[in-house]
Amino acid sequence: MKHPFVIFIVDFTYTQQGLQSEIAPSAIGGIATYAKKMHGEAIECHVFKQPEKFSKAFDDRKPDLIGFSNYSWNARLSWAFARRIKSQHPEVKIVYGGPHYPLPRSEQEQYLREHDEMDYFIIKEGEVGFASLIGHLLEDPDNRPTELIESVHWLDRETGKFYLAPPSARLKDLDEIPSPYLNGDMDEFIDDGFMPIIQTNRGCPFSCTFCVEGTLYYNKVRNKGHERIFAELDYIGRQMAPRVAEGKRADLFIADSNFGMYNGDLEICDEIAKCQDQYNWPQHVSVATGKNQKHRIIEAARRLRGAMRLSGSVQSLDGDVLANIKRKNVSADDIMQVAIEGGKAGALTYSEVILGLPGDTVEKFKNTVSRLLDAGFTKVEVYTLMLLPGSELDDTETREKFGLVTKYRAIPRCFGIFDIAGNSFAEGEIEEVVVETNTMSFDEYVECRVYSLLIVLINNDGYFALARKLLNDNSVGMFEVIEHIYNRQSTIPAKLKTIIDSFRAETRSELWENQDNLAEALNSPTDVQKYIDGEVGNNVLYRHKSMAIIQAFKEIGMIMGDAVETLLSDKLGSLNSPQKQFIDELMVWCTNYAIDVLDGAAATPAHDFHYDFEQVIENNQFGSITAPGPRRTVRFVQDEKQKQMAQWYLNTYGTELTGLTRLLTRVNLKRLLRNPELVEEKQATVAAQ
Repeated sequence: MKHPFVIFIVDFTYTQQGLQSEIAPSAIGGIATYAKKMHGEAIECHVFKQPEKFSKAFDDRKPDLIGFSNYSWNARLSWAFARRIKSQHPEVKIVYGGPHYPLPRSEQEQYLREHDEMDYFIIKEGEVGFASLIGHLLEDPDNRPTELIESVHWLDRETGKFYLAPPSARLKDLDEIPSPYLNGDMDEFIDDGFMPIIQTNRGCPFSCTFCVEGTLYYNKVRNKGHERIFAELDYIGRQMAPRVAEGKRADLFIADSNFGMYNGDLEICDEIAKCQDQYNWPQHVSVATGKNQKHRIIEAARRLRGAMRLSGSVQSLDGDVLANIKRKNVSADDIMQVAIEGGKAGALTYSEVILGLPGDTVEKFKNTVSRLLDAGFTKVEVYTLMLLPGSELDDTETREKFGLVTKYRAIPRCFGIFDIAGNSFAEGEIEEVVVETNTMSFDEYVECRVYSLLIVLINNDGYFALARKLLNDNSVGMFEVIEHIYNRQSTIPAKLKTIIDSFRAETRSELWENQDNLAEALNSPTDVQKYIDGEVGNNVLYRHKSMAIIQAFKEIGMIMGDAVETLLSDKLGSLNSPQKQFIDELMVWCTNYAIDVLDGAAATPAHDFHYDFEQVIENNQFGSITAPGPRRTVRFVQDEKQKQMAQWYLNTYGTELTGLTRLLTRVNLKRLLRNPELVEEKQATVAAQ
């Protein structure tokens, strides 16, 4: 056969509302470097992320084989390209790989029957199986193998025989995979604005049924050597430094499932800190921190100087629900302590809850959220349960046992119009989400989503941190505030209520009963253009959060102020006029933290106040306020570093509502909040007597 054997490996991202997946494709980069290590000059590998660059390369040179990654956010796009390529060039071998593949054998056979454009599927970890398949094709490119190849599944369509080999043994030493960074393969992606990503280990000791890594195959954790990790960090830092200096992206993604939980992670944090000193990078680290070993995780966050948020992703705090998803070996108490101790250390803490898990109810959901807010998590995110192919929760028996009722929706920003070999087509991704169970009705699901919106508006991002402390000091929890606002929706100012009502309506209307009907819409260029233009298909929760912050931020302060005044009055018996004035001015103070934080050219807000809020709240003097203090004029300023960071965010995500929505899902907005600066004070404040 001719040499070299040309291979394209693709991990598509959608691009027509900006980069949907912003992460550099180092995973497929590693598959390419491992294949080249095993087969040397016999092969030539090229790695792609953007569909447009792939199409141009394909037009310029037909490869012998194309490997497509299959994730929930790009599987349909991969299939669409593969079908069109196979129909015009049947000699090109098509290989799929990735987690978007069912677990039961019968469903695997059905998948192989349905995807006649595909020649082979690589299961589980891809390096060994892909390299083994390449070895066979190099020896005998014209004939399919007649023996099993570990980690390779295929269907012989002439005989109807399925070849479903078991997975190959996992690599025990990840250093066996040559670095796609150190050989320069990722340089072009960093140049194109993708976020660098490293992985220090693989695997997860937990068994969560909603996660692909919850299966036994991934149970043991395999590590990469520190020397290799440190070399990659330094290499990436040198690449990123000039970009950071130009106000471009300054972040890092760590792909570990439980970062900070292991001894060696602290040494990695020290190396990242060196990069911060030398390259002013990374300023933000996206990572899932560990579920146990809280003290080590908090120390990891301390060493990264606020660049890393502490995650305490409980999914639920109900014992029965946790048992249903096999999450019993995760210490909920440890996760809660992350918030408490992390808060003391000044770290930003966040937790994640999944709505609609097996056995979940409205009361269990509310109890989980209440406990998280009371523990002090500064950010609580609620996600709808998504059924992932390849996860235990996706199987038929589990669905029937817990009465899981699902609907379908387009994945935000995962749609577009593309071209391959002169053939234009529209495509988009679909997710299957649980909206009803045998313990939670659909209407209850919708109302829990409304609670979720109120949580991100009132609790998250730190605007009302002082008000939160005032409430806590008087034994009023943040969930009481959320409940108060939810129960008084008829009194919410019209501008904000319209947004909340729109959210409730779109939570229903975004769902499709039939997957085929949604797929048909996503294959229509006319319909997909509406998605691209932002008319439909948005992240409903974050779109409405963006709308509320941009259009009705003062109204958010008003409903927060009403809740604070009512709940404190109930708790303390009554409030006097100066105490009510204190709350009114406190809301002005809090909302001014966040006004125009993304607009470095905006006028600096300034207001008159009659209380030293921090002193009164810190010293727990609210109950003894009897008269306002003297007037103090305070302005709320951003320093140059904050303005530079805000401009980088806008350069990265854009200024349209769709881009701002994406920004709010990715960014720690607390780092942009304005700082109060005293302009004038007549005399020492005497706000409490």
